[in-house]
Parts: sequence; C-alpha cells; structure tokens
Amino acid sequence: MTFVLKRCAAFVVALIVQSAAIFVCLRILPGDLAMVVGGTSSTPEQVARIRQQLGLDQPYPVQYWNWLSGILHGDLGTAQLSGASVAGEIADRLQVTLPLALMGLAVALAIGLPLGVLSVTSRSARVRRGLQIAAIVAGSIPALWGGLLLIMLLGRGVGLLGVLPSQGFPVRGWHAFGRALSSLALPALSVGIIAGAEFMRYTRSALLEVRDSDYLAQAMACGMTRAQAVRTVGLRLAAPQIVSVAGLTFAGMLTGVIVVENLFALPGLATLLMDDLGNRDLLAVQSELLVLTAFFLFMGLVVDLVHHALDPRLKAAASGGADGADGVADGTDGARKEGTR
Repeated sequence: MTFVLKRCAAFVVALIVQSAAIFVCLRILPGDLAMVVGGTSSTPEQVARIRQQLGLDQPYPVQYWNWLSGILHGDLGTAQLSGASVAGEIADRLQVTLPLALMGLAVALAIGLPLGVLSVTSRSARVRRGLQIAAIVAGSIPALWGGLLLIMLLGRGVGLLGVLPSQGFPVRGWHAFGRALSSLALPALSVGIIAGAEFMRYTRSALLEVRDSDYLAQAMACGMTRAQAVRTVGLRLAAPQIVSVAGLTFAGMLTGVIVVENLFALPGLATLLMDDLGNRDLLAVQSELLVLTAFFLFMGLVVDLVHHALDPRLKAAASGGADGADGVADGTDGARKEGTR
C-alpha cells in the first residue's frame, strides 16, 4: 500500500510539473490568439477587447491558475475558433485514436510475442538469425514509408490487392462498425508491424536473460524440453518486463500516431492537436497536450503497479520478507506437473 501511495503521489506531482511546462512553452511561441480570432481586418481596440475576454491580458500566474482550476472542475476550456468544448472534441477524436492504438498494440503482440519466443527456441541458427535481421529491418522502417508501402499493396483503388480502405473514417463513426474497423486496419498494421519488431526484440532479450536460470533447468529436469520450458516458465519469469514494454508501447502509440493519422486522413486526436496548433488556438492545445501527458503518465503508473504485482522480487523488497521467490516457484511447479504427464 505504501508503494501505491508513493507512486500515486509521484504521478500527481509529475502531472503538475508537466502542466506548468506545457503552459510556459506555449506562451513562448510567437503569435497572438486574439489577432487570430479577430481576423486580419480587426482593429487594435477589437484585438484588445478579445484579449480581455479570453483572459490573455492577465498575468501568466493568474492565467495558469485559472486554467488549472478549470481542469480540476472538469472544464478543459473552449476552442476559440470553433466554439466547441475541448473536452467534447477530445472525446470525439479518441473514438478514432484509442481504437487505432489498441489495434496497433494487438498487431504488435501478435507479431512480437510468438516470433520473439521462436527466435529463442528455434533449433535452426538460420531461423534465429533471420528473425533477428527481420526485427532490425522492420523496426527501422519509418511509419510514413511503411504506411505508403501498405497503401500501395493493400489500399483499395490504388494498391495491388486493393482490399482495404486507405483514406478517411466513416461519418457515422462506430455506428458503421464494419467500415470503421476496416478503415483502421491499414493504419493499425502500419504502427503495429514496426512496434511488433521492437516487441520481438524485447521479448527475445527478456527470454535470453532467463533461459539459463535454475528454474528452467528444474523444469527440464521434470521432463520438459528447453523450448517447452521457455514457453511456460520462461514467459512467466519474463512477464514483468514484457508487460512493461507492452504498456509503454501502447502509450507511445496513442501519443505518436500523428504521421499515421495524417497519412490515412483519420480524424483522430493527433490531427486535432496539429490543426489547433497550426491555427494558434493555444488555449485548446494546452488542454489537449495535458490530456496526452496525463495518459502517458497514467500508463507509466499502471505499468509500475502491474510490474510490482508480477515481480516477486519487488514484493519481497517492499515487504522485507524472504518469500520473493514463491511466485516464481509457482511456474516451476506448473512445469513439474507438465513434465510428469
């Protein structure tokens, strides 16, 4: 419980620090929102009146406190150019970005986890070497180039096979479930293949660390092959590292799909952020950046808590006990039962 409270306190402190950094950095940028709202034909008096209405004439500490207090009351502000609620716009755009990140993570796991295991358990040196080279090549492909290759191969109307839509998202959203799902397939593959290559390398590295451990040796002594021991006991031992990578990969996808959303013309959160930034609507941008930052920090908090729950060594360090190996020993107990069948 102490560990959880400390991590939650660190999350709150980090979020406050990040909010201050976002506020300061956006105020350094050139441009005047009041002039953008007023238009090129507005007089200096009109610009001054708009600046007063938006609260931009107040000192920076007052502006920051007004923004932060509004967030604490659930008000993320209003987009000045569209007049829409920032919270509402973020919620609408998350209906695209969040499923895209989830689908990309599913693709990454489907590729990275089995191939990572195969790169350790395969008896063929050529297969192991080939998987290592494939992971390096796929992981080094830029998302833009990878997306273009997938469009040329699978994009409907322009690709060789032409089986999946390559542009846009249904106006009805997820009410047209089939069309919405298919419109996210190519973008999810674009980010998932690249992330899957990285995930395969992390999985391979984690399994190599535990391959020669006493727990796997005990599992093989119970009748299991090395490949079986790696797939059962080894994956259990490497689970904390794999979960950590999966959580941070998901957070990175949600905050890093700007290129993919623009390439496939998806109305996601990254596109909204870039549009507002280009229109100098900094009052909306600061809230959108804070939401992305809060999500990234929250995923880090979740990863830490799950890692702490899965890793018996961290539990033992926190409790000061000597029972840290009990959770790992459960994996060898399961291996013993498997070997005696």
